Amino acid sequence: ECVRGVGFASTCSTLFLNEDGEPLCISPAAAECHSHDVIMWKDHRATDQARQAALACRRSNEQSTLGPDPFWLTAERPIPKLLWLREKQRQASSLAQHVMDLSDWLVAKSTGGLTCHARSLCALTAKFNYSHTDDTQLKAGPVPASGWPEEAYAAAGLDEDVRGGFKRLGSFAQLPGTAVRTGLTGEAATHLGLLASTPVGASLIDAHAGAIAVLGACVPGVIEKPLRADCGLFMGRAALICGTSTCLMVTKQDGPGCFIAPHGWLYETGQSATGDLLHHVVRSHPACSQLGSPDSRDMFDQLNEHVRRLGGDKWPLLASELHVLPEFRGNRALGDDSLRGMMCGLTLDTSLESLVRLYVATICSLALGIKFIFEHMSSSDPSILPGVLIACGGVAQKNDLYMQAHADVLGIPVVLASEPQAVALGAAMLGAAASDVPGDLGAQMQRMASKGCLVRGTGCADFMARKYLVYQRMLLDQKHYQQCMLSSASEDTEPRVT
Repeated sequence: ECVRGVGFASTCSTLFLNEDGEPLCISPAAAECHSHDVIMWKDHRATDQARQAALACRRSNEQSTLGPDPFWLTAERPIPKLLWLREKQRQASSLAQHVMDLSDWLVAKSTGGLTCHARSLCALTAKFNYSHTDDTQLKAGPVPASGWPEEAYAAAGLDEDVRGGFKRLGSFAQLPGTAVRTGLTGEAATHLGLLASTPVGASLIDAHAGAIAVLGACVPGVIEKPLRADCGLFMGRAALICGTSTCLMVTKQDGPGCFIAPHGWLYETGQSATGDLLHHVVRSHPACSQLGSPDSRDMFDQLNEHVRRLGGDKWPLLASELHVLPEFRGNRALGDDSLRGMMCGLTLDTSLESLVRLYVATICSLALGIKFIFEHMSSSDPSILPGVLIACGGVAQKNDLYMQAHADVLGIPVVLASEPQAVALGAAMLGAAASDVPGDLGAQMQRMASKGCLVRGTGCADFMARKYLVYQRMLLDQKHYQQCMLSSASEDTEPRVT
Protein backbone atom coordinates (compact mmCIF):
# COMPACT_ATOMS: atom_id res chain seq x y z
CA GLU A 1 0.00 0.00 0.00
CA CYS A 2 2.97 2.28 0.48
CA VAL A 3 4.05 1.85 -3.16
CA ARG A 4 2.52 4.68 -5.16
CA GLY A 5 4.05 3.95 -8.55
CA VAL A 6 6.20 1.43 -10.44
CA GLY A 7 8.94 2.04 -12.98
CA PHE A 8 10.82 -0.46 -15.12
CA ALA A 9 14.35 -0.25 -16.56
CA SER A 10 16.22 -3.10 -18.19
CA THR A 11 19.00 -3.98 -20.58
CA CYS A 12 18.28 -3.14 -24.20
CA SER A 13 17.72 -6.72 -25.27
CA THR A 14 15.28 -7.42 -28.10
CA LEU A 15 12.06 -9.47 -27.86
CA PHE A 16 10.04 -11.04 -30.65
CA LEU A 17 6.33 -11.78 -30.13
CA ASN A 18 3.57 -13.06 -32.40
CA GLU A 19 0.31 -11.26 -33.15
CA ASP A 20 -1.21 -12.45 -29.86
CA GLY A 21 1.76 -11.20 -27.82
CA GLU A 22 3.12 -14.70 -27.25
CA PRO A 23 6.90 -15.35 -27.33
CA LEU A 24 8.52 -16.59 -30.53
CA CYS A 25 11.41 -19.01 -30.34
CA ILE A 26 14.36 -17.46 -32.16
CA SER A 27 16.98 -20.09 -31.27
CA PRO A 28 17.70 -22.73 -33.94
CA ALA A 29 18.84 -25.09 -31.18
CA ALA A 30 15.55 -24.87 -29.29
CA ALA A 31 12.87 -25.02 -31.98
CA GLU A 32 10.30 -26.60 -29.65
CA CYS A 33 10.92 -24.14 -26.81
CA HIS A 34 8.78 -21.02 -26.73
CA SER A 35 10.80 -19.25 -24.06
CA HIS A 36 13.83 -18.33 -26.18
CA ASP A 37 12.31 -15.09 -27.41
CA VAL A 38 15.05 -12.65 -26.38
CA ILE A 39 18.38 -11.73 -27.98
CA MET A 40 20.68 -9.99 -25.53
CA TRP A 41 22.28 -6.68 -26.46
CA LYS A 42 25.78 -8.18 -26.32
CA ASP A 43 24.87 -11.09 -28.59
CA HIS A 44 26.80 -10.32 -31.78
CA ARG A 45 25.24 -13.02 -33.94
CA ALA A 46 24.08 -10.33 -36.38
CA THR A 47 27.53 -8.90 -37.15
CA ASP A 48 27.39 -9.90 -40.82
CA GLN A 49 23.87 -8.56 -41.25
CA ALA A 50 24.85 -5.29 -39.57
CA ARG A 51 27.84 -4.83 -41.84
CA GLN A 52 25.91 -5.63 -45.02
CA ALA A 53 22.98 -3.40 -44.11
CA ALA A 54 25.22 -0.45 -43.20
CA LEU A 55 27.09 -0.83 -46.48
CA ALA A 56 23.81 -0.95 -48.42
CA CYS A 57 22.60 2.21 -46.70
CA ARG A 58 25.76 4.08 -47.57
CA ARG A 59 25.64 2.96 -51.17
CA SER A 60 21.94 3.71 -51.65
CA ASN A 61 22.25 7.48 -51.68
CA GLU A 62 24.49 9.32 -49.26
CA GLN A 63 25.65 9.21 -45.64
CA SER A 64 22.48 10.94 -44.47
CA THR A 65 20.50 7.88 -45.59
CA LEU A 66 21.57 6.24 -42.36
CA GLY A 67 19.27 8.58 -40.47
CA PRO A 68 19.89 10.47 -37.22
CA ASP A 69 21.87 7.64 -35.59
CA PRO A 70 24.78 6.52 -37.81
CA PHE A 71 25.44 3.51 -35.55
CA TRP A 72 21.97 1.98 -35.51
CA LEU A 73 23.26 -0.80 -37.77
CA THR A 74 25.83 -2.34 -35.43
CA ALA A 75 25.57 -5.85 -34.05
CA GLU A 76 24.38 -4.73 -30.61
CA ARG A 77 21.34 -2.92 -31.98
CA PRO A 78 17.92 -4.53 -32.63
CA ILE A 79 17.52 -3.98 -36.39
CA PRO A 80 20.50 -6.18 -37.42
CA LYS A 81 19.07 -8.83 -35.08
CA LEU A 82 15.77 -8.55 -36.93
CA LEU A 83 17.62 -8.98 -40.23
CA TRP A 84 19.39 -12.04 -38.79
CA LEU A 85 16.03 -13.51 -37.77
CA ARG A 86 14.63 -13.05 -41.27
CA GLU A 87 17.67 -14.76 -42.80
CA LYS A 88 18.09 -17.61 -40.32
CA GLN A 89 14.57 -18.19 -38.95
CA ARG A 90 12.19 -17.21 -41.70
CA GLN A 91 9.07 -18.69 -40.09
CA ALA A 92 9.67 -16.88 -36.80
CA SER A 93 10.44 -13.69 -38.71
CA SER A 94 7.16 -13.83 -40.60
CA LEU A 95 5.26 -14.36 -37.35
CA ALA A 96 7.05 -11.54 -35.48
CA GLN A 97 4.36 -8.88 -35.22
CA HIS A 98 5.78 -7.20 -32.11
CA VAL A 99 9.49 -6.34 -31.92
CA MET A 100 10.38 -4.43 -28.80
CA ASP A 101 12.95 -3.56 -26.20
CA LEU A 102 12.87 -5.60 -22.99
CA SER A 103 11.97 -2.52 -20.93
CA ASP A 104 8.89 -1.96 -23.11
CA TRP A 105 7.92 -5.61 -22.72
CA LEU A 106 8.07 -5.38 -18.92
CA VAL A 107 5.67 -2.45 -18.98
CA ALA A 108 3.37 -4.13 -21.50
CA LYS A 109 3.36 -7.41 -19.56
CA SER A 110 2.56 -5.75 -16.25
CA THR A 111 -0.22 -3.54 -17.65
CA GLY A 112 -1.89 -6.01 -20.02
CA GLY A 113 -0.66 -4.34 -23.18
CA LEU A 114 1.32 -7.07 -24.95
CA THR A 115 -0.83 -6.85 -28.09
CA CYS A 116 -0.60 -3.06 -28.23
CA HIS A 117 2.04 -1.31 -30.30
CA ALA A 118 2.98 1.22 -27.62
CA ARG A 119 6.66 1.96 -27.04
CA SER A 120 8.66 4.30 -24.85
CA LEU A 121 10.25 7.17 -26.75
CA CYS A 122 13.49 6.22 -25.03
CA ALA A 123 13.74 2.89 -26.84
CA LEU A 124 12.40 4.28 -30.12
CA THR A 125 14.95 7.08 -30.31
CA ALA A 126 17.87 5.24 -28.72
CA LYS A 127 17.73 1.91 -30.54
CA PHE A 128 15.35 2.03 -33.50
CA ASN A 129 16.67 5.21 -35.16
CA TYR A 130 13.41 7.09 -34.68
CA SER A 131 13.78 10.85 -34.36
CA HIS A 132 11.95 14.07 -33.88
CA THR A 133 13.79 17.32 -33.28
CA ASP A 134 10.70 19.21 -32.11
CA ASP A 135 9.90 18.60 -28.44
CA THR A 136 6.32 19.76 -28.96
CA GLN A 137 5.66 16.77 -31.21
CA LEU A 138 7.20 14.29 -28.80
CA LYS A 139 4.21 13.34 -26.73
CA ALA A 140 2.04 10.38 -25.90
CA GLY A 141 0.01 9.40 -28.93
CA PRO A 142 0.42 7.99 -32.43
CA VAL A 143 4.00 8.03 -33.63
CA PRO A 144 4.40 10.62 -36.43
CA ALA A 145 5.52 8.82 -39.58
CA SER A 146 7.93 11.65 -40.37
CA GLY A 147 10.19 10.48 -37.56
CA TRP A 148 11.08 7.19 -39.23
CA PRO A 149 14.04 7.20 -41.68
CA GLU A 150 12.23 5.29 -44.39
CA GLU A 151 15.12 5.37 -46.85
CA ALA A 152 17.45 3.88 -44.28
CA TYR A 153 15.10 1.04 -43.40
CA ALA A 154 14.42 0.28 -47.05
CA ALA A 155 18.11 0.30 -47.93
CA ALA A 156 18.88 -1.96 -44.96
CA GLY A 157 16.43 -4.49 -46.36
CA LEU A 158 13.37 -3.90 -44.19
CA ASP A 159 10.94 -2.84 -46.89
CA GLU A 160 8.13 -4.68 -45.12
CA ASP A 161 8.41 -2.36 -42.13
CA VAL A 162 8.30 0.70 -44.37
CA ARG A 163 5.20 -0.67 -46.14
CA GLY A 164 3.62 -1.60 -42.81
CA GLY A 165 4.10 1.86 -41.36
CA PHE A 166 6.60 0.51 -38.80
CA LYS A 167 3.64 -0.86 -36.82
CA ARG A 168 5.45 -3.85 -35.31
CA LEU A 169 8.29 -1.60 -34.10
CA GLY A 170 5.95 0.88 -32.44
CA SER A 171 3.03 2.96 -33.61
CA PHE A 172 2.09 4.61 -30.30
CA ALA A 173 4.63 6.68 -28.37
CA GLN A 174 4.88 6.99 -24.60
CA LEU A 175 6.91 9.64 -22.81
CA PRO A 176 9.14 8.04 -20.16
CA GLY A 177 7.43 8.25 -16.79
CA THR A 178 3.91 8.84 -18.10
CA ALA A 179 1.25 6.53 -16.68
CA VAL A 180 0.55 3.51 -18.90
CA ARG A 181 -2.97 2.15 -19.35
CA THR A 182 -4.66 1.60 -15.96
CA GLY A 183 -1.56 0.45 -14.13
CA LEU A 184 -0.78 -3.04 -12.85
CA THR A 185 -3.13 -5.83 -13.82
CA GLY A 186 -4.44 -8.06 -11.07
CA GLU A 187 -2.10 -10.87 -12.13
CA ALA A 188 0.96 -8.62 -12.20
CA ALA A 189 0.03 -7.08 -8.86
CA THR A 190 -0.24 -10.53 -7.28
CA HIS A 191 3.20 -11.53 -8.60
CA LEU A 192 4.75 -8.31 -7.32
CA GLY A 193 2.91 -8.22 -4.02
CA LEU A 194 1.37 -4.84 -4.85
CA LEU A 195 -2.11 -3.44 -5.35
CA ALA A 196 -3.90 -3.78 -8.66
CA SER A 197 -4.04 -0.53 -10.67
CA THR A 198 -0.84 0.80 -9.08
CA PRO A 199 0.40 3.32 -11.68
CA VAL A 200 3.19 2.14 -14.01
CA GLY A 201 5.44 4.63 -15.80
CA ALA A 202 6.61 4.23 -19.38
CA SER A 203 10.08 2.74 -19.27
CA LEU A 204 13.71 3.62 -19.84
CA ILE A 205 16.63 1.46 -20.90
CA ASP A 206 18.76 0.66 -17.84
CA ALA A 207 21.67 2.96 -18.69
CA HIS A 208 19.29 5.82 -19.43
CA ALA A 209 17.63 5.26 -16.06
CA GLY A 210 21.07 5.47 -14.45
CA ALA A 211 21.69 8.70 -16.35
CA ILE A 212 18.55 10.44 -15.11
CA ALA A 213 19.43 9.37 -11.57
CA VAL A 214 22.77 11.16 -11.59
CA LEU A 215 22.62 13.98 -14.14
CA GLY A 216 20.76 16.17 -11.68
CA ALA A 217 23.43 15.81 -9.00
CA CYS A 218 24.77 18.82 -7.13
CA VAL A 219 28.35 18.66 -5.84
CA PRO A 220 29.59 21.73 -3.93
CA GLY A 221 32.45 23.37 -5.78
CA VAL A 222 31.88 21.27 -8.89
CA ILE A 223 28.20 21.29 -9.88
CA GLU A 224 26.52 24.16 -8.12
CA LYS A 225 23.42 24.75 -10.21
CA PRO A 226 20.45 22.48 -9.51
CA LEU A 227 18.69 20.82 -12.39
CA ARG A 228 15.58 22.74 -13.43
CA ALA A 229 12.34 20.83 -13.63
CA ASP A 230 12.34 21.20 -17.43
CA CYS A 231 15.87 19.71 -17.68
CA GLY A 232 17.09 23.01 -19.10
CA LEU A 233 20.31 22.89 -17.10
CA PHE A 234 21.24 19.47 -18.39
CA MET A 235 23.84 21.00 -20.65
CA GLY A 236 27.53 20.40 -20.11
CA ARG A 237 27.07 17.14 -18.21
CA ALA A 238 27.83 13.53 -19.06
CA ALA A 239 26.86 10.34 -17.25
CA LEU A 240 29.06 7.25 -17.28
CA ILE A 241 27.13 4.11 -16.38
CA CYS A 242 29.72 1.41 -15.75
CA GLY A 243 28.93 -2.28 -15.51
CA THR A 244 29.36 -5.22 -17.88
CA SER A 245 29.75 -2.56 -20.53
CA THR A 246 29.91 1.22 -20.24
CA CYS A 247 27.28 3.61 -21.55
CA LEU A 248 28.32 7.22 -21.93
CA MET A 249 25.42 9.65 -22.04
CA VAL A 250 26.28 13.22 -23.03
CA THR A 251 23.62 15.91 -22.77
CA LYS A 252 22.40 17.75 -25.85
CA GLN A 253 20.40 20.93 -26.33
CA ASP A 254 17.91 19.24 -28.63
CA GLY A 255 17.37 16.28 -30.92
CA PRO A 256 18.08 14.16 -32.78
CA GLY A 257 19.37 11.83 -30.11
CA CYS A 258 18.05 9.71 -27.26
CA PHE A 259 14.95 11.27 -25.74
CA ILE A 260 14.45 10.78 -21.99
CA ALA A 261 12.45 13.78 -20.71
CA PRO A 262 11.12 17.13 -21.96
CA HIS A 263 14.12 19.17 -23.13
CA GLY A 264 16.26 16.19 -22.15
CA TRP A 265 18.24 14.75 -25.05
CA LEU A 266 21.31 12.56 -24.87
CA TYR A 267 24.06 11.52 -27.24
CA GLU A 268 24.67 7.87 -26.41
CA THR A 269 27.87 5.94 -26.98
CA GLY A 270 30.22 3.91 -24.78
CA GLN A 271 32.34 0.78 -24.55
CA SER A 272 31.01 -2.70 -25.26
CA ALA A 273 33.12 -4.43 -22.62
CA THR A 274 34.18 -2.95 -19.27
CA GLY A 275 33.45 -5.22 -16.32
CA ASP A 276 33.47 -8.12 -18.78
CA LEU A 277 36.90 -7.08 -20.03
CA LEU A 278 38.42 -6.74 -16.55
CA HIS A 279 37.10 -10.17 -15.60
CA HIS A 280 38.37 -11.69 -18.84
CA VAL A 281 41.88 -10.25 -18.53
CA VAL A 282 42.28 -11.24 -14.89
CA ARG A 283 40.77 -14.73 -15.13
CA SER A 284 42.72 -15.54 -18.29
CA HIS A 285 46.06 -14.95 -16.54
CA PRO A 286 47.88 -17.94 -14.97
CA ALA A 287 48.38 -16.03 -11.71
CA CYS A 288 44.65 -15.52 -11.16
CA SER A 289 44.55 -18.67 -9.00
CA GLN A 290 46.87 -16.96 -6.50
CA LEU A 291 44.12 -14.49 -5.63
CA GLY A 292 42.25 -17.19 -3.74
CA SER A 293 38.58 -16.25 -3.55
CA PRO A 294 36.51 -16.88 -6.71
CA ASP A 295 34.20 -14.04 -5.67
CA SER A 296 34.77 -11.21 -8.13
CA ARG A 297 34.49 -8.46 -5.52
CA ASP A 298 37.15 -10.11 -3.32
CA MET A 299 39.30 -10.77 -6.38
CA PHE A 300 39.39 -7.12 -7.42
CA ASP A 301 39.83 -5.92 -3.84
CA GLN A 302 42.90 -8.12 -3.58
CA LEU A 303 44.21 -6.92 -6.92
CA ASN A 304 43.76 -3.30 -5.93
CA GLU A 305 45.72 -3.93 -2.71
CA HIS A 306 48.56 -5.44 -4.76
CA VAL A 307 48.45 -2.45 -7.12
CA ARG A 308 48.85 0.00 -4.24
CA ARG A 309 51.58 -2.09 -2.66
CA LEU A 310 53.60 -2.22 -5.88
CA GLY A 311 52.80 1.22 -7.29
CA GLY A 312 51.84 3.42 -4.36
CA ASP A 313 50.08 6.69 -5.14
CA LYS A 314 51.48 6.69 -8.68
CA TRP A 315 50.18 3.22 -9.50
CA PRO A 316 49.43 3.96 -13.23
CA LEU A 317 53.24 3.98 -13.80
CA LEU A 318 53.14 0.19 -13.35
CA ALA A 319 51.85 0.06 -16.94
CA SER A 320 54.63 2.15 -18.47
CA GLU A 321 55.78 -0.72 -20.74
CA LEU A 322 52.47 -2.50 -21.16
CA HIS A 323 49.61 -1.21 -23.31
CA VAL A 324 46.10 -2.49 -24.01
CA LEU A 325 43.55 -1.61 -26.68
CA PRO A 326 40.22 -2.44 -24.99
CA GLU A 327 38.10 -2.99 -28.10
CA PHE A 328 37.58 -6.70 -27.43
CA ARG A 329 33.94 -6.41 -28.53
CA GLY A 330 34.27 -3.68 -31.15
CA ASN A 331 34.13 0.09 -30.78
CA ARG A 332 30.77 1.78 -30.14
CA ALA A 333 32.05 5.29 -30.77
CA LEU A 334 33.17 4.39 -34.28
CA GLY A 335 30.28 1.99 -34.86
CA ASP A 336 32.93 -0.59 -35.81
CA ASP A 337 32.19 -4.17 -34.76
CA SER A 338 35.33 -5.41 -36.52
CA LEU A 339 37.82 -3.93 -34.04
CA ARG A 340 39.40 -6.30 -31.55
CA GLY A 341 41.48 -6.06 -28.40
CA MET A 342 45.26 -5.76 -28.49
CA MET A 343 48.08 -6.03 -25.96
CA CYS A 344 51.59 -4.71 -26.44
CA GLY A 345 54.55 -5.41 -24.18
CA LEU A 346 53.79 -8.98 -23.09
CA THR A 347 56.56 -11.26 -21.82
CA LEU A 348 56.69 -14.87 -20.64
CA ASP A 349 56.29 -13.73 -17.04
CA THR A 350 53.35 -15.50 -15.35
CA SER A 351 53.85 -14.09 -11.86
CA LEU A 352 51.25 -12.25 -9.79
CA GLU A 353 53.16 -9.01 -10.44
CA SER A 354 52.76 -9.50 -14.19
CA LEU A 355 49.01 -9.89 -13.67
CA VAL A 356 48.92 -6.70 -11.59
CA ARG A 357 50.69 -4.76 -14.34
CA LEU A 358 48.36 -6.12 -17.02
CA TYR A 359 45.35 -5.27 -14.85
CA VAL A 360 46.62 -1.69 -14.43
CA ALA A 361 47.20 -1.38 -18.18
CA THR A 362 43.63 -2.54 -18.81
CA ILE A 363 42.14 -0.03 -16.35
CA CYS A 364 44.15 2.75 -17.99
CA SER A 365 43.01 1.65 -21.44
CA LEU A 366 39.35 1.92 -20.50
CA ALA A 367 39.84 5.52 -19.34
CA LEU A 368 41.81 6.31 -22.48
CA GLY A 369 38.94 4.88 -24.52
CA ILE A 370 36.53 7.38 -22.94
CA LYS A 371 38.93 10.21 -23.83
CA PHE A 372 38.96 8.96 -27.42
CA ILE A 373 35.15 9.02 -27.44
CA PHE A 374 35.09 12.62 -26.21
CA GLU A 375 37.51 13.70 -28.92
CA HIS A 376 35.62 11.76 -31.57
CA MET A 377 32.33 13.42 -30.54
CA SER A 378 33.76 16.91 -30.40
CA SER A 379 35.26 16.57 -33.89
CA SER A 380 31.74 16.54 -35.32
CA ASP A 381 29.95 18.67 -32.71
CA PRO A 382 32.16 20.65 -30.30
CA SER A 383 29.11 22.01 -28.48
CA ILE A 384 28.35 18.69 -26.77
CA LEU A 385 31.75 18.27 -25.16
CA PRO A 386 30.91 18.02 -21.41
CA GLY A 387 32.40 20.02 -18.59
CA VAL A 388 31.83 17.36 -15.93
CA LEU A 389 31.49 13.55 -15.88
CA ILE A 390 29.24 11.85 -13.32
CA ALA A 391 29.84 8.11 -12.95
CA CYS A 392 27.67 5.38 -11.45
CA GLY A 393 27.27 1.62 -11.68
CA GLY A 394 29.02 -1.40 -10.24
CA VAL A 395 32.50 -0.90 -11.66
CA ALA A 396 32.55 2.79 -10.74
CA GLN A 397 31.21 2.17 -7.24
CA LYS A 398 33.45 -0.77 -6.40
CA ASN A 399 36.75 0.13 -8.06
CA ASP A 400 38.37 3.40 -7.03
CA LEU A 401 41.38 2.77 -9.30
CA TYR A 402 39.08 2.77 -12.30
CA MET A 403 37.69 6.14 -11.26
CA GLN A 404 41.12 7.63 -10.51
CA ALA A 405 42.28 6.69 -13.99
CA HIS A 406 39.42 8.67 -15.53
CA ALA A 407 40.23 11.68 -13.34
CA ASP A 408 43.83 11.57 -14.61
CA VAL A 409 42.91 11.12 -18.26
CA LEU A 410 39.90 13.32 -19.01
CA GLY A 411 41.00 16.75 -17.83
CA ILE A 412 37.52 17.61 -16.50
CA PRO A 413 35.98 17.12 -13.04
CA VAL A 414 34.98 13.49 -12.47
CA VAL A 415 32.24 12.86 -9.92
CA LEU A 416 31.24 9.52 -8.39
CA ALA A 417 27.51 9.30 -7.65
CA SER A 418 26.79 8.28 -4.07
CA GLU A 419 23.75 6.16 -4.99
CA PRO A 420 24.95 2.52 -5.35
CA GLN A 421 21.84 1.52 -7.32
CA ALA A 422 21.47 4.40 -9.74
CA VAL A 423 19.47 2.42 -12.31
CA ALA A 424 16.95 1.44 -9.61
CA LEU A 425 16.76 5.10 -8.54
CA GLY A 426 16.04 6.12 -12.13
CA ALA A 427 13.29 3.49 -12.35
CA ALA A 428 11.84 4.83 -9.08
CA MET A 429 11.71 8.29 -10.69
CA LEU A 430 9.59 6.77 -13.47
CA GLY A 431 7.21 5.34 -10.90
CA ALA A 432 7.02 8.66 -9.07
CA ALA A 433 6.29 10.53 -12.30
CA ALA A 434 3.48 8.10 -13.14
CA SER A 435 1.92 8.33 -9.67
CA ASP A 436 0.16 11.13 -7.85
CA VAL A 437 3.49 12.59 -6.73
CA PRO A 438 3.47 16.15 -8.12
CA GLY A 439 5.60 16.81 -11.22
CA ASP A 440 6.72 15.03 -14.38
CA LEU A 441 9.95 13.12 -14.88
CA GLY A 442 12.01 16.31 -15.03
CA ALA A 443 10.64 17.33 -11.64
CA GLN A 444 11.49 13.92 -10.16
CA MET A 445 15.04 14.24 -11.48
CA GLN A 446 15.33 17.52 -9.63
CA ARG A 447 13.79 16.16 -6.43
CA MET A 448 15.35 12.69 -6.23
CA ALA A 449 18.78 13.07 -7.86
CA SER A 450 21.74 11.25 -6.34
CA LYS A 451 24.43 13.22 -4.58
CA GLY A 452 28.08 12.74 -5.46
CA CYS A 453 31.70 13.41 -4.56
CA LEU A 454 34.67 14.62 -6.57
CA VAL A 455 37.23 11.97 -7.56
CA ARG A 456 40.89 12.87 -7.07
CA GLY A 457 43.39 11.61 -9.63
CA THR A 458 46.86 10.22 -9.01
CA GLY A 459 48.78 13.15 -10.48
CA CYS A 460 49.80 11.07 -13.49
CA ALA A 461 48.05 13.16 -16.14
CA ASP A 462 51.22 13.66 -18.19
CA PHE A 463 51.96 9.94 -18.12
CA MET A 464 48.39 9.19 -19.23
CA ALA A 465 48.72 11.70 -22.06
CA ARG A 466 51.68 9.71 -23.37
CA LYS A 467 49.75 6.47 -23.04
CA TYR A 468 46.93 8.07 -25.00
CA LEU A 469 49.31 8.57 -27.92
CA VAL A 470 50.01 4.83 -27.78
CA TYR A 471 46.27 4.09 -27.62
CA GLN A 472 45.65 6.12 -30.76
CA ARG A 473 48.56 4.46 -32.54
CA MET A 474 47.34 0.98 -31.63
CA LEU A 475 43.92 1.83 -33.03
CA LEU A 476 45.45 3.07 -36.27
CA ASP A 477 47.76 0.08 -36.47
CA GLN A 478 44.90 -2.37 -36.17
CA LYS A 479 43.06 -0.67 -39.03
CA HIS A 480 46.29 -0.94 -40.98
CA TYR A 481 46.51 -4.66 -40.23
CA GLN A 482 42.96 -5.13 -41.50
CA GLN A 483 43.76 -3.28 -44.70
CA CYS A 484 46.90 -5.35 -45.19
CA MET A 485 44.96 -8.60 -44.93
CA LEU A 486 42.33 -7.37 -47.40
CA SER A 487 44.84 -6.20 -50.01
CA SER A 488 47.43 -7.94 -52.14
CA ALA A 489 51.01 -8.14 -50.88
CA SER A 490 52.16 -5.65 -53.54
CA GLU A 491 49.73 -2.90 -52.50
CA ASP A 492 50.91 -0.04 -50.32
CA THR A 493 48.41 0.54 -47.50
CA GLU A 494 48.21 3.35 -45.00
CA PRO A 495 46.38 3.21 -41.68
CA ARG A 496 43.02 4.93 -41.54
CA VAL A 497 40.43 5.22 -38.78
CA THR A 498 36.95 6.03 -40.09
